Amino acid sequence: MTPIAFEDALARTVQRRRHLLLGNGFSIAAWPDFRYGALATTVAGQNPRMEALFMSFQTVDFERVARALLETQAVLSVHDDTAALIAAVGADYHALRRLLVTAITRIHPPAPAQLDDRIEACADFLALFIGNDRRKPLRGQVFTTNYDLLLYWTLMRRVKGLSATDGFGGRPLTWTRRETQAIFYLHGALHLFEADGVTQKLSVPGRLVDTVGQRIERDDVPLFISEGSSPEKRVRIAESAYLTAASDGLAAACADPDASLFVFGHSLRDEDEHVFEKIADGAVSEVFVSVRAQDPLEAQAQVLKATELWVAKRRKRGGPPLTVFSYDPAQAAPWG
Repeated sequence: MTPIAFEDALARTVQRRRHLLLGNGFSIAAWPDFRYGALATTVAGQNPRMEALFMSFQTVDFERVARALLETQAVLSVHDDTAALIAAVGADYHALRRLLVTAITRIHPPAPAQLDDRIEACADFLALFIGNDRRKPLRGQVFTTNYDLLLYWTLMRRVKGLSATDGFGGRPLTWTRRETQAIFYLHGALHLFEADGVTQKLSVPGRLVDTVGQRIERDDVPLFISEGSSPEKRVRIAESAYLTAASDGLAAACADPDASLFVFGHSLRDEDEHVFEKIADGAVSEVFVSVRAQDPLEAQAQVLKATELWVAKRRKRGGPPLTVFSYDPAQAAPWG
């Protein structure tokens, strides 16, 4: 990767479409409680077996535990007389998924007011990609793997200044495939619910987080991807028309030769290979990835390994050359 200042990256792409792919680091920058450690503490007292699993693996990573449960089912499936145990592990897996979405609602800021003027700063950041002041041919799209409501709140607060169509309309707000869609939740989100193949978006006058929590208590869980491995995530995405369309939208953005892709707040872990393989398969010539100098060396090595793999796969598949730049996320400062 070639280091570059964020301002220089913007100058380099001023006449190109800029697409934006957001990871958990985007939300953590505004609300540190979204770190895995804070999420894991909400498990305490709710499910002793889940607590024991986190302790056993010495991790606070929900995806690590989910992957272990799925792998355990696979191992047990080749042994005799394990049907009951496979069912018990499957129940643990579903309990973990519910715990994750419940944990997010519990640590989530209750309302946009909690973020004060940070939302205005975030809107200015998003305007670099989907702002109405960019000529229409130069407006990009925003993709996120986050479940929380921070992006949604920002878009609602400054919708007039952003080209922020998310594909939902009517009453109730229902998703339909639209050419003008610019916002994509690749792994679902707290405010999206799906039933009988129809995806709807919550929009309530009260505190949206409270409404989501009440629905979860009734076992009405939002549309979200929490599978522990990339192959399992692919399977879940294929089951949803909305998630499939969002994935296809990212593939189209990465195949856009007149665009550049900015990645913010992603650790580029193997669990999200299904997301980043679209870069290797695509035609964007430049990708800008946020890298924090203070991150552990292991995390930095993972980012370097992933980006080198994109370049190698692109070359092997005969695609156009790909250059990957790294920038300091503090210079982008999406929340001010």
